[in-house]
Amino acid sequence: MDAATRAVVSSIGGLTLSAKLSPEQRKAHTQPARDGRRQKYLTLADPDGVLDQAERERRADLLLRADMKRLALKSAAARRRARQLTAAAESADAELAEMGGAAA
Repeated sequence: MDAATRAVVSSIGGLTLSAKLSPEQRKAHTQPARDGRRQKYLTLADPDGVLDQAERERRADLLLRADMKRLALKSAAARRRARQLTAAAESADAELAEMGGAAA
């Protein structure tokens, strides 16, 4: 199974599970993942554990925000690329139609 198919199958499973759970159960079910993600950023912010908790939390928040900005950039680039490809395909279809061919 390729990565894209695996992602869709996983999404279907997650949505199916969520449909069977109450909001409180869903939150409890996903809490370990949220805790793990938070711990990842806390460890990145202070790998040696020498900072006080407030500074460690502040830096972890900044690292999380930086990662979210990186994801936003990647998402914007993907949308931009999709628009470019769509425009190119539409242009090719129009050119083919002008030449008497049938657009797919």
